[in-house]
Amino acid sequence: MKAWMAVALIGAMTTSGVIPLALAAPQPGTGHELYQNCKESIKASGRNTIPSGTDMLSVGLCLGLIEGVKKTIAILQTGMSARDTQVCWPESGLTNGQGALIAINYLDRNPARLNEDQTTVVILAFKDAFPCKG
Repeated sequence: MKAWMAVALIGAMTTSGVIPLALAAPQPGTGHELYQNCKESIKASGRNTIPSGTDMLSVGLCLGLIEGVKKTIAILQTGMSARDTQVCWPESGLTNGQGALIAINYLDRNPARLNEDQTTVVILAFKDAFPCKG
């Protein structure tokens, strides 16, 4: 079978439900990736030892995202306005590594915030690093 025919067949089977979408190759930042990462997390949870073959990066990505979203919702429910959280991102974007450096630098300059909620601290660090003009 020609390669393009195999790809077309797999694509048709995936979109028609013959192959569950969860088995399709994950696209970064999508529900597919979240599903696979969180499946790894569930596999490792509630155990005294981590099963061999567990992808700990996937576990961390899932749990970190879940925690971040929970914290963000909690902060927004306290009445913090969109203006309070407004950040004007650089056109070139921001990697997570760059975000980590921004958080570290912010806390180095603002040590009084070390005991505050970490999600709030990151929001403040990003606001400080990327203020909106006007």
